[in-house]
Amino acid sequence: MARVVRPDAVKLESARALITSASRSEMARLLGQWYASQGWSLGQWPSGAWIDFEMVRHGVRTLVSLDHSSSLRVSERALLELLHTAESLGADRVLVASGGGYSWAAERLARARRSSIEILDAKQLQLVLARALTLPVPARAPFRLAGVAA
Repeated sequence: MARVVRPDAVKLESARALITSASRSEMARLLGQWYASQGWSLGQWPSGAWIDFEMVRHGVRTLVSLDHSSSLRVSERALLELLHTAESLGADRVLVASGGGYSWAAERLARARRSSIEILDAKQLQLVLARALTLPVPARAPFRLAGVAA
């Protein structure tokens, strides 16, 4: 397993700025880079879908959705819709990363269904992005998003 590097204050601040200013594709690239470094196989997803990319590890297929808007909270209904859509597409889990946080009911749902729903709030997303910024820049992107230049 890869050694986890603790990000310094500069990386944390850079990650905080990324959450509010980076494009969705840049956020997906960094998040994908982090998960690839942790042993996940990554796959692209057609642009325009709510799914930013998919990850597979140990036979578990996870669809990832980013909402880095800091002004909107993700609702329980939105999580349920994402989960039902993911299940209809044959995925085992969903990972939702949101800079705006989650409603109380959405957090409760994620705790109750933690085997099928993982949520990253702004602080968790900031930490993951800061760790991604500590990784060496790969020679090529871990995956290529449809419609986004590498």
